Amino acid sequence: MTTVRYHTILELQCTHSYFENNTCPVLRFLPLVGTQAVFKNYELIQRENTSGFALYAGASDQQQFNAAEHLHGMPDLFFKIQVEDPIFLNYTNLPFLKENELFYFSAAQNNQLQKNDHVSEQDAMPLYPLVFSVPLDGNNGNKKISIQNEKGVTVIAIENITPSQPSITLDLSAHGPGSYTLWVDGEHRSTFFASDDIQAGKTIGVVRVTMQNLLAFNANSQPLQLHFIARLAFWQYHIVFPEKRQIELVEVAVESSVLGAFEGPEAGALTNGQSSQLFCSATPLPLQKWTETPNLLVTYVNNFSNSKNQIKQKLPLPDAAYFSGQRDNQFIISTIVYF
Repeated sequence: MTTVRYHTILELQCTHSYFENNTCPVLRFLPLVGTQAVFKNYELIQRENTSGFALYAGASDQQQFNAAEHLHGMPDLFFKIQVEDPIFLNYTNLPFLKENELFYFSAAQNNQLQKNDHVSEQDAMPLYPLVFSVPLDGNNGNKKISIQNEKGVTVIAIENITPSQPSITLDLSAHGPGSYTLWVDGEHRSTFFASDDIQAGKTIGVVRVTMQNLLAFNANSQPLQLHFIARLAFWQYHIVFPEKRQIELVEVAVESSVLGAFEGPEAGALTNGQSSQLFCSATPLPLQKWTETPNLLVTYVNNFSNSKNQIKQKLPLPDAAYFSGQRDNQFIISTIVYF
């Protein structure tokens, strides 16, 4: 009886410094429709984990598995990156995506997916449908438009476009999803990702995998790496002392031997007009789910004794959902603490 044994052909590991142990449990890597068909043709199985996924190829246990032979002729694989946390970009050191924009990563010759040490704005590109229109500026003279794929091969070339045309429709349906470059009269107009299988919103990116190149360079022996880092922001605390506490404040401070100095207190107020004592980190700090938090030290005298009392308590981590403004081009995240 012949049984099928599955062999690991690809692993992708995603890390994020916001999470403890540098995991990244809020992203899913889902194959596009065309890639799902490739899975069936090559007997591939994908298994997701807390920080990425692994891809396995099935082969008879009576045959010696050779990845290059088994995957010969395989087309590129595309995985859309779906985010399960709506505030992912709040705590990630990335620009907020514009409408119809995503992050694009290509694995062809090495295991490092992003262009720099971590994902950055350089990895962002526009998202187009496979059929789209290009506006023409109406300058005198005929125009020439061409589109090249990621390998630099021209897949569309149109010449002698009359100036009276306000736009021209281009169709990439025959070439499928991928990264393309648009040229108008020999000048670079745009580099974009084209697909009809991606909708803006929960999808923030796409990973392209060229297995033949990875096998040739033996890069698939190491997992593909995708690195995100936490956003820096000013940590701001509104400390509220309700009148019912009936205490006389002597000194209020926010301290941390790990995070550095906190400025304050300053007179602050909540949106409802309630007064507070305001503290803010002297420098932007990383937003991390696991990091040390500062201490609140309150020295006070109550109505029952003239002796000084002191309370020390840990302040909560800032919630990345609550931006309250900017300072020095960095976001401020406010936390309200009732004493």
